Amino acid sequence: MVLINIVLTLQGNQMKVIVAQQAKLYNTFRNLKLKLLKTNAAIWFNKVCRAKGLQPKYISIHSKGRSKRDTRTTQQAVKNRINQEIKFLYKRKQHFNQQFYRMHLEGATMFEGMWPHASSNTEAGCYEPHVKIIIVLTSRWA
Repeated sequence: MVLINIVLTLQGNQMKVIVAQQAKLYNTFRNLKLKLLKTNAAIWFNKVCRAKGLQPKYISIHSKGRSKRDTRTTQQAVKNRINQEIKFLYKRKQHFNQQFYRMHLEGATMFEGMWPHASSNTEAGCYEPHVKIIIVLTSRWA
């Protein structure tokens, strides 16, 4: 399947006209890349929390007692929950990487010789400042 790229100039800006199948693949590739970047950031965040002994906001484990045994149990439960989250995120990352690989191969066949340019354009768009990750840390461990 040979697809023709037509370059139009509209008000001084160059625009490429591509087929809808290519646009769909390009957009799903970009969205998948963003999901992968967010997952990597979440893995980093949880590893930092685990290393510094911080409790993320999404974990709420409480015990009624104030004894040393109760606080130790709470700390171990929080560490266990963070470890479970990191394992889940690594599985999610592996799944995204497999999808990413399949989509990369599909794009290479569909775009024929232009896929490296399209994928590099996608990766450049993922690192723009409109993608913000807000990190909130609370210190609950002594």
